[in-house]
Amino acid sequence: MVTILAGALAARIVITPIDDTLSEGIETVVLRLRMPPMPLDPADVAYVIGRPASAAAYITDNDRPPPPCGLLADGTVHLCWPFTNQCFRMELSTDLVNWDGICTNRVADGAAHFLDPDATHCERQFIRFIPVPCPSDDQ
Repeated sequence: MVTILAGALAARIVITPIDDTLSEGIETVVLRLRMPPMPLDPADVAYVIGRPASAAAYITDNDRPPPPCGLLADGTVHLCWPFTNQCFRMELSTDLVNWDGICTNRVADGAAHFLDPDATHCERQFIRFIPVPCPSDDQ
């Protein structure tokens, strides 16, 4: 668990995989935002968790290829799209008119990748990847 401090936009979370001699399949790390069990101070104003309320990343054994694009064994959807720009912004819509910015990320292995742990719970979603300048590493 991590606490996002008042006034902050983010908190750093570091996941460190262990390189062992076991041959393992794809492992998924899912992070979900949730309200604290109770306000720390009665004067605290409640906030609303926006969208997305979760994020995911996959970890592969260094002796195996990356996971396929599509539905993974744990139900997470892995979206991939060939991309030549260094960074992209991913946006989501349910009606092709209103778009929500979901994340900005770096291209890996020549493609824009996005893992959606909640996609199987949606009736219909549209995704688009938009080229953007890469943010500095200290953001």
